Amino acid sequence: MRTGILIFGNYPPPFGGIPSHIESLCLSLVENGWVAHVVSGGKGGVAINSGFAVHKLSAYRVLLSPSRPFRTIRLLLRRPFVRLLPSHWRIWIRYFIYISIGRSIIRRNRIDLISAYNLISYGAVAAVLSREYSIPLVVTNFGEIYSKRSFFSKHVDIVDHISGTARKLMAMSTHCANSYHLLDRYPEVTVIPYGVDTQKFNTTIDRDAARHKLGITGNDPIILLYLGRMNRDMGLHVFLQAIPELLKRDESLRIVIAGERGELTPGANKMSNDFKDRILVEERVPYSGLEEYYAVASIVVVPTIGDRACGSLSSIEAMACGKAVIGSRAGGIPEIVQDGKTGILIPPKDPIALSWAVWELSRHESLMNRMGALGRQRAVSHFSQSTANAKIENVFQAVCGS
Repeated sequence: MRTGILIFGNYPPPFGGIPSHIESLCLSLVENGWVAHVVSGGKGGVAINSGFAVHKLSAYRVLLSPSRPFRTIRLLLRRPFVRLLPSHWRIWIRYFIYISIGRSIIRRNRIDLISAYNLISYGAVAAVLSREYSIPLVVTNFGEIYSKRSFFSKHVDIVDHISGTARKLMAMSTHCANSYHLLDRYPEVTVIPYGVDTQKFNTTIDRDAARHKLGITGNDPIILLYLGRMNRDMGLHVFLQAIPELLKRDESLRIVIAGERGELTPGANKMSNDFKDRILVEERVPYSGLEEYYAVASIVVVPTIGDRACGSLSSIEAMACGKAVIGSRAGGIPEIVQDGKTGILIPPKDPIALSWAVWELSRHESLMNRMGALGRQRAVSHFSQSTANAKIENVFQAVCGS
């Protein structure tokens, strides 16, 4: 009989590290005979995507027809969840909604394993369902504890509830696996780095064709690429601060800023207007065309500023495309980019260090090419999506078997 799995986590759109991972993992699981159900935020009802079900139910719809509402309320009025009231009542209501959705799925389908991403977002919900239905649980944490340390310090009993229920705790980097230490908790965490599709992201993409498609004219030798959400967490403001000096220092330099809109999109557009024909800003770039942006780049900048980042999908994609990376020494990025080998690591929040790294690297084409070649090798050997999915499936099978 086929193994059923219930996954709690954000499913695209929009694309990002976790949503992209969940989609590729579900495709791999279904191909190997699993039956997968994904519960995600958003609206749209229930949809079948490539053989697995995605449940995005509105809160209004769930509240009208909750599954076992009084039992859920009684559970959430006990420790550790009752302390979320009244200051974090929105989280409490979220738990009620997602527990109701999960119950409905479990009652209608065979579920042999529950997997949840993030602790407060979905891990607590999954722990309740795991205990109620005696279904083994796997929980993957990301950078929440770093970014919300005060909250977790006050509600460490919820973390204990989750880790005490889960058969296996996982993380995509040692950096995020160690975040429990901030709470004086030292559970065993299995680290499996996430990967990218190294066939989609490769070194054979026609650069000239990509430049033409993106409307990049001229034959400028050096193009800097920032690809990610246009917000402060991703460090775009640091890059924007560095740009005037970079363009002043090198007249042949061209810059592409691409990705999902954010609070810094207006600032990026203003700078593009200030430096006409030298900065291209592309908003809401579709996942299907990301590889073309990497193809036109000479160097990819990843100026992430916070410890919340478990890693950097953009860094891995850039390396898979054979591009040198200039990244921040922040979060899990040093576990991906090898300083001096596949790129250059700089202090976070330092536009001067960023501009100097670009200047030094852009003057040495042979070094850029060598870093790009080593990055491609490292992406294939350490960050292959298919390899990561196979390792995670092995963990799932072992937990089901236990």
